[in-house]
Amino acid sequence: MKQGLIFASSRAKAKELNLFTEERLHRMIESKSLTDAVRILAEANYADGENVSTENFYEILEKEERLVTAFVRETAPKGMGIECFFCRNDYHNLKVLIKAHYAGIEDYSSMILPDGNYTFTDLKERYENNTLSTINKYMGEALAIITKEFDSENRSPRLIDVELDKAMYREITDILQGKSIDAYIKKYFENLIDASNIGTMLRTININAGFSFFEQSF
Repeated sequence: MKQGLIFASSRAKAKELNLFTEERLHRMIESKSLTDAVRILAEANYADGENVSTENFYEILEKEERLVTAFVRETAPKGMGIECFFCRNDYHNLKVLIKAHYAGIEDYSSMILPDGNYTFTDLKERYENNTLSTINKYMGEALAIITKEFDSENRSPRLIDVELDKAMYREITDILQGKSIDAYIKKYFENLIDASNIGTMLRTININAGFSFFEQSF
């Protein structure tokens, strides 16, 4: 584990020259035009040196997000719990696939997040072939519940969100039982789950939905 941290730290250190410093951030904030702000992105070799302009900077921001996500996923030591942070992307992308399927949406590319623990291509293929459970039992179980409910005409988008969110937190909770899990990562997700449940409780109270509504989302 120590060697893994040293390797990860060394790779991150090598990228420091292109990190956004406080000075660069202030220059962007104080930029008088979009052109000036975009020029700072170019100076920082943003998106791996991609040609950035005022016309394509949204695409460049998305590419940089994907590059950073891929770098962390490939570099971070295994078994510490870092993979928990990528679960969000996987479950979000699965939500998009399911909702697009039932709503008949063909172009949903703008809603897809960077790859998480699985590539989007793999996730999409397994969803379409109904083989999600072979790589992730939590996703498979949630999908089975959603499919059953939608087949019985209980077609609520909220059902998709609730079942996949609960599946995600079940997966994260199980991952965090590992012996080498970082204590801070474990505490972060424990607090996140508590905060999510508190948020659900407050929404339930505000709309007078009753305890059964809260129980479904707990």
